[in-house]
Amino acid sequence: MMGSIYRASERLIVWLGHFLGEEEDSKFMEVLKNYGCETPDYPASGAHDSDQLMTRFLERAWFSRRWAIQEVVTTRQDRRWFFFGQHAIAYSDL
Repeated sequence: MMGSIYRASERLIVWLGHFLGEEEDSKFMEVLKNYGCETPDYPASGAHDSDQLMTRFLERAWFSRRWAIQEVVTTRQDRRWFFFGQHAIAYSDL
């Protein structure tokens, strides 16, 4: 039942709360946009920091909730938005 509701939704907004702090949030947005890219926009020396930020992000309680994962998986990709702190990113930009 919930899967059909999620599939029919106009937009999915995932609120992840406040993340780190304004400076780290901005840095994390760059990491998130470039994560897994062969030629990221941040220097190689920042790769370790980027991995640490990504690990901290993925350790958030939201990622352990099955219903939350189901919600994202069943909603159309062009309708998914993730918000944390003052920042937002569309799933399609990941």
